[in-house]
Amino acid sequence: MRSLAWVWFFRDLAAHPSLTPEELARLSARSRRDAKEAVPWLPLFRRMLPVTAVALCYGWNLWLFLSWIPSFFYQNYQQDLKQSAFYLAGVFAGGVVGDTVGGLWSDRILRRSGDVAAARRNVIVTGMLGGLVFLLPVIMVHDVSVAAALLALAFFCIELVVAPIWSVPMDIAPRHAGSTSGMMNFGFGAPASSRLSCSAISSTSPAAGRGRSRARWCCSSRRRTRLPHAPRPAVRIPLRSGEG
Repeated sequence: MRSLAWVWFFRDLAAHPSLTPEELARLSARSRRDAKEAVPWLPLFRRMLPVTAVALCYGWNLWLFLSWIPSFFYQNYQQDLKQSAFYLAGVFAGGVVGDTVGGLWSDRILRRSGDVAAARRNVIVTGMLGGLVFLLPVIMVHDVSVAAALLALAFFCIELVVAPIWSVPMDIAPRHAGSTSGMMNFGFGAPASSRLSCSAISSTSPAAGRGRSRARWCCSSRRRTRLPHAPRPAVRIPLRSGEG
């Protein structure tokens, strides 16, 4: 339904009432460019690599909240999903507010200073550091309300990153914003990388090694101590009278 609404709302971009004449002139000039213009993939990749690394860090934190928070309240405070719904809603509401505040803050810095790099960088750095500051005390508190408040503040700070980091690809290469956005979005594959790294760490840990050795020893011991099948006892069938 959202896709249909989007197509209906933007079906005629030139006649859209929210476009100013200046914006329409820019779009018209852009549409007259050669559509077959080659994309400089290697220079764009080198330029976008730091942005992708930052997106990787953000994506890891995002999926940490989305996948870990429900189990956190259950394991630490013995609250099931129904009991922790209020705290979960508060944590995720903090992230929603952070999405909006991050964009407004970045735009305000840009209007005041005219420095695009500062408008993006300052908000992103502040969001990452704020998330760290509010996440660390969570492991030291034992009150569910305090922990939920700290998590909400941490998620708020982390979500400050969203709006400015999505603006960076358009700032770097406005003529290839789709390609640069895709490169940056690749960084959100952090959950897959974290799962692989955790699997690799667990597979190479001493405890895991001892477990595998113990399993191999048990299997080999069973093979060594396996007894042969006992012979079946002979069954004597009595003969009927008159036989044999």
